[in-house]
Amino acid sequence: MRRARPPVAEPAPIVAVDEDINLSAGTIVSVTAYLDQSTRTALLTRASEGECEHSDVVVAAFDSVGSGLAALFKPTVGRSASGMPIRREVPQVKGGIETWFRFTTDQRDWLDEQRKSVGAKSRSHLLARLLAHYLQTN
Repeated sequence: MRRARPPVAEPAPIVAVDEDINLSAGTIVSVTAYLDQSTRTALLTRASEGECEHSDVVVAAFDSVGSGLAALFKPTVGRSASGMPIRREVPQVKGGIETWFRFTTDQRDWLDEQRKSVGAKSRSHLLARLLAHYLQTN
């Protein structure tokens, strides 16, 4: 059964700027993430279809997952059909391909805050898990 495909990433909507946002702190930096082959391929396809940057796809992914981000990093706990307790750890990227993203320093710092809040092992782990979920490659 095929899952419905998320919409092509569109630029994030422009909202009113809070007074506490420092617009001068927007230096562009490179951020590396190691993605599995299917997620990287889906990212490249989505970015080319939407004529956008890889980072725009990340923004759309964060917007789509919303408050459910933390759930992507929690082990699955439940019971098997026989009733035996089971626990499945969060999937890790295997055979990751180095992928570069261009973010502002503010965006990178925000990513680091998200990484800490959900308990992701690294910024790369955060982006790989988020994109695999959003692009439905996991």
